[in-house]
Amino acid sequence: MRHQHRRWKGRAPSASAGDIFEDALLGEQAHRSREFDPRTDRKTLQLCRQIHRALIMAVGGELPGNLSVESVEPMGSASQLLVRVVIHESTPAAVSGAMHRLNERAGAVRALISRSIHRKRAPNLTFVAIPIGASAETGGRP
Repeated sequence: MRHQHRRWKGRAPSASAGDIFEDALLGEQAHRSREFDPRTDRKTLQLCRQIHRALIMAVGGELPGNLSVESVEPMGSASQLLVRVVIHESTPAAVSGAMHRLNERAGAVRALISRSIHRKRAPNLTFVAIPIGASAETGGRP
């Protein structure tokens, strides 16, 4: 005996009648409100916090000692993250030297993060330096 497949007519199997009615009332506005935003996604923000903790622990070992990690934020998705780093010396030479050392050790830092967050793929990290004077004046934003 063969089983017959039921075909859905006119709506997705998971859409309720209330959802369909709401979509009809709101039109295009309903689709825009459901778009994915990594800055408000709970899992993405959780990953950012995990990486922030891992980077704080790495400051003593892999990262130069004259910097601290201010924040980790998503850049478009969870696979690319922006790391704001505060440099405790405000001279241009010290900032460029610290960023050069940080970029040299980026591979080791990424390996350290992948071990500590237990994910299949470690996200790419982009570092932004904030001199200590800019952090106090602008609330941490350049």
